[in-house]
Amino acid sequence: MSCRGVHGRRPSLLLRRGHNGLAGLALGLIVMLKFYPALIVLYFVWRRNWAYVAGALLGAAAMVVLSWLTVGTENLLRYAGLLLAELEAGGVAAFNNQSLTGFLLHALTQGNVNGWEDMTVPLAVSVLRYAIILVLIGAAAWVMRRPPEQVGAPAVPQDPDLVLVIGLMLLIALATWYHYYVWLLLPVIIIFDSLWLNPTTRWRLVAFAVAYGLIVVQGLSLI
Repeated sequence: MSCRGVHGRRPSLLLRRGHNGLAGLALGLIVMLKFYPALIVLYFVWRRNWAYVAGALLGAAAMVVLSWLTVGTENLLRYAGLLLAELEAGGVAAFNNQSLTGFLLHALTQGNVNGWEDMTVPLAVSVLRYAIILVLIGAAAWVMRRPPEQVGAPAVPQDPDLVLVIGLMLLIALATWYHYYVWLLLPVIIIFDSLWLNPTTRWRLVAFAVAYGLIVVQGLSLI
């Protein structure tokens, strides 16, 4: 996952240089290794950045063809089955599952926090999970709304938006293991850059320092 995280920051660098298609292509290659980064593509559909979306689809298709040529149809279908099974899995109550699902299973069920087996999620927990996810997505969409004069070029991604999208991706995934925190390197850099360059209050700096400390202790130090 660390390699995927390092590779996952390359699309951001390409975006900053205006290479939208190449940035999408890079993400498309990642998606075939781990599905949840595909959620980032939805943001670019909303921004109508069609070059990025097309690049992502092309990258994913290229990985499928390459996989088919190297491992054959049978193994490719087996891998697709594993991906679908992961998406359909109920959840894992392991202590190092830091997603919203993991938190709810820790707090509201008797799941084995020292095991890594999928478990059936009670209906009430599932309903609560989806309700929280809808609230989080709605809140993120509301925050990302801007007056037309402040949007600029509609296809150009905004750094704060990417911070929210990556955070949502990690929260709503069925499993977010400690080493997935490498994805937070980009948001950390963006937030630090904003706090450094723009006047801010002492309490914001303290909040950022505390959040960064929690990330380091719980995630990045274990990579």
